[in-house]
Order: sequence, then structure tokens, then C-alpha cells
Amino acid sequence: MVKFAAIIPSVLTLVVSVTTALSIDYYDETCPNVDEVVGKAVKSAMSNDVTVPAALLRMHFHDCFIKGCDGSILLNSTKTNKAEKDGPPNISLHAFYVIDRAKEALESLCPGVVSCADILALAARDSVALEGRHGTCPREEKMEECQWPMTPLLSHSRSLTSRS
Repeated sequence: MVKFAAIIPSVLTLVVSVTTALSIDYYDETCPNVDEVVGKAVKSAMSNDVTVPAALLRMHFHDCFIKGCDGSILLNSTKTNKAEKDGPPNISLHAFYVIDRAKEALESLCPGVVSCADILALAARDSVALEGRHGTCPREEKMEECQWPMTPLLSHSRSLTSRS
């Protein structure tokens, strides 16, 4: 019984953290234009540089890989501290200007609200969605209702699998 009682706080912490996890409408009240602003920065960058989607996705991966998605990949080096972005595995990362431009625009609309880590996550999401926008999936739709380029092939594959 003692072991079970010791587990309860851990389980409650997990339940609370899951229920307060990521939310697509997190900034709806505090910065309602966040998606529009980040999307505009991404679209603008993509119109000038075809490598932006891959760069942002890779940057997001490198930010999240070690200690979670904290935006630390965006920090600049100082005289006394070499930043994560200047380390050997990250030296070839680029497109930081996309995040900088989105952050600048968001700071003028809703100062101190949207984190750089969230901007990076949104920018990576938007760039991949825009790059592969051969299908359609508005924000409001459930993922399973989206029409992606491979949907007909996947449906056909599932149909064949269910018959065997």
C-alpha cells in the first residue's frame, strides 16, 4: 500500500502535464495573429530561398534533440560562451532570419507573449505544410480528414491490406 501511495503524486503530475500540454489555440487570446504573422514570414522567405522548409525543419529538430524544444538553438555566442548554434553539429544550420523577422513582427503586435521556441515550431510546421501543399488541410480539420498527395495511394493500400 505504501508503494502505491508513493506513485499517486507522480501519476497526478503526469495527468496535469498532459492536460496542460500543447494546444493549437494557445495564443488565441494573447496573440491572435500569431499563425498569420509566422506564416507570412515563412512564405516571404520561401519565395526567395527554396531551402527554407528543410532548414527550418532541421533547425527545429536540432533545437529539440538534446534537452527539449527550448529555443536555445537561436541564441548567439558571446565572448565567454559558445552558443549551441555555433557547435559542430549545428554550424550548417541557416534561415535564422525567418525566426528573427517573425519575432520582430510579433513583438510589435503582442510584446513578450510568443516564445522564440514556439515561433520556431510554428515556422517549421508552416514551411513543411507550404512546401508539401499539394493536398489541403485547413487548421480546423482533423488530420484524418485531410487530403494529402498520398491519400489515394494509402487508401488503396489499406483496402488491399484489409482484403488479405
